[in-house]
Amino acid sequence: MPDGDAGDFMGVIFKTGYFAVIFASQLIGGVLLLSGFWVPLGLVFLGPILVNILTFHATMAPSGFPPAIVATLLWLIVFWQRRAAFLPLFAR
Repeated sequence: MPDGDAGDFMGVIFKTGYFAVIFASQLIGGVLLLSGFWVPLGLVFLGPILVNILTFHATMAPSGFPPAIVATLLWLIVFWQRRAAFLPLFAR
């Protein structure tokens, strides 16, 4: 466990059971990505998780920021390949 605020934050996540929700969302998102058919839905599941990971490392545990950036870049690569599925979200 990290020290300071990051450790406190992680402790609360584990103590409240919120980590189970995060884990389930990551698992569902990963399975959807691996399915090949539901990739856009998998990206939708994993996007907010990556935002939280980036925020956590940017504000409380900067040592883990480089792997978070790598994960985000990988997400962006897959997103860019499937961007057509998201175009209706940006249309008027």
